[in-house]
Amino acid sequence: MSSTTEPDEQFWEMADSFIKLANEQSQNIDPNKVDTAMRYASARFSANIVASHASDAEAIKADKEKATKHFSDQYQQMFSDNLEDYEINFDAYAAKANPS
Repeated sequence: MSSTTEPDEQFWEMADSFIKLANEQSQNIDPNKVDTAMRYASARFSANIVASHASDAEAIKADKEKATKHFSDQYQQMFSDNLEDYEINFDAYAAKANPS
């Protein structure tokens, strides 16, 4: 499990493509269901990353607590940063979401 690098252009493009897909799905599916599916997919992919770096099942078990903390801390920080962004820019984002 490696530490995360600073986001680059490719990172932002990938994130934007995931968000675009979620927004498209949310037009026909309950956004809460889309959110849950995205979190599941992220968790599944993260578990795969940990497992792919392990030599065997015991190595996964040995790394489980550390990996869980690592990914949980990253999610918590990203969520907090984004919620703060929405708080600071609420009026601008609301105007984009609900143009007159």
